[in-house]
Amino acid sequence: MRANKAQIIKGVVSYAENELVPKMWDRSAQFIAATALNLVKMNNSLADPIFEHPLVKRVLVTDENGMCDIDALFGAMEETFRQYREFPVPLPSLGKNENTFTFRVDDLDEIKRRIGVACGYGQEDRQ
Repeated sequence: MRANKAQIIKGVVSYAENELVPKMWDRSAQFIAATALNLVKMNNSLADPIFEHPLVKRVLVTDENGMCDIDALFGAMEETFRQYREFPVPLPSLGKNENTFTFRVDDLDEIKRRIGVACGYGQEDRQ
C-alpha cells in the first residue's frame, strides 16, 4: 500500500484515539494523550521529527509525489511479531499508577487498516 505522510498520521492517530487512549489507566493520562493527538491532527508538522529521523527516512522512502510504500515496513514488523509475539511499551505515568500497553500483531493489522481507510481503502473506523 502506498500512503503519504498525512495518511499515515491520520491512520496512526485514529488507532491511538480508539485503541490506546481508552485503555489508559487514568483520566489525566487520557486527557494529555488526547490533547497531543488533537494537536497532531490540527498540525501534521508536529510529527515531522519522527519522519525526519534517519532510520525512518531510510525505511519510508518517499517518491516525488510524497508517497511511500509501507508494505515492507509492515511485513518486517509482522515477521518480528511472529518471532517475539508481542512488544510491551511502558507508558509514562502522571501519578503512582504505571501501565504497559502490549502491542500484538492484531494491533499492527489495525494500524495498517486505519492507514488504508485514510487512503480511501476499506471500511470506516470501527468504534
